[in-house]
Amino acid sequence: MSLLPPLKPTVEAALRDVHAKGRDFRLAAAVALGDAPDPKKDDARRGLLKLVQDSDPLVRRAALRSLGAYPGPDLLIDAERAIGDPDPRVVDAAFELLGAIGEPALERLSAILSGGEASRRILAARALVEAAPELARDRFLALFPDAEDPTFSAALALALGDLKETRAIPKLLDALRTPGLELRESAALALADLGRAEGATLLIARLERREAIEETLLALGKLKVPEAIPALRAVASKRFSPGLRRSLALGALAALGDEASLESLRRGLRAFFPAKRAITAHAIAAFRIQALRPDVEDAAKHRLPKALAQSILEELDASADSHQDASASMR
Repeated sequence: MSLLPPLKPTVEAALRDVHAKGRDFRLAAAVALGDAPDPKKDDARRGLLKLVQDSDPLVRRAALRSLGAYPGPDLLIDAERAIGDPDPRVVDAAFELLGAIGEPALERLSAILSGGEASRRILAARALVEAAPELARDRFLALFPDAEDPTFSAALALALGDLKETRAIPKLLDALRTPGLELRESAALALADLGRAEGATLLIARLERREAIEETLLALGKLKVPEAIPALRAVASKRFSPGLRRSLALGALAALGDEASLESLRRGLRAFFPAKRAITAHAIAAFRIQALRPDVEDAAKHRLPKALAQSILEELDASADSHQDASASMR
């Protein structure tokens, strides 16, 4: 007979369970104390500070994440201690806490970014984006590329693309000619995020190798390069591939004006299975396929959840507005 895990406790019960013998009760307490009402926040914070020193790594991780709801410079000591934890899950949560602490943690995060183990530098980069996005842009641009650490350089390239940092374009173009494949492909993905197609050949080859397929499909769909059509069709034609993968391939083809793919997506919106309808709708939004807007509106009246349909239509509206703004600026 298996026992059900404990339900989420009240804050009062969670404060008692900080000292519970059962791991599941302490874990539930660590989660619950991250959502305490104002009159109980100080008590919750004290309880979490005890749980960050728990013997179980899952409890420590949950406590660190919940402490992010109550950030303050005094937590730097606890976050610093957790960075040295032997469990990588706890280390991840420690960097999340540093990001939540914000300005008091910036000096420490910048120091970690400057050198050391690639995995820690990547975690510090993510935390810095949360704590100070504009500072992160400048630091990433200054550090990229790191000739001594190609793995970190690849992560920086992706971050610069995600942040839409156009100042990085010359460096990313240079990175396309570096020896390391990981950095070249990351630079190509970043350039795609910035609307540049110089790395399209690398991405097509990556798709043909069936590596990181969903990520590569999204990038190629954004670029709308006709040279990618054969590789995209190869993915879309595999009927037993994961549904999301096929929908993204069809979406990328539809963005290039392929009528057969547009019709396949229309059928997807009318599919019997809810998951099929949902992933089709997401592909339409990812590639901002305006031609299918009437079909999304029609699906919302029947089988597509209204909240999902509304989010897709808002994405299409935003795309149409940005296109009009770009056209007006060119006149």
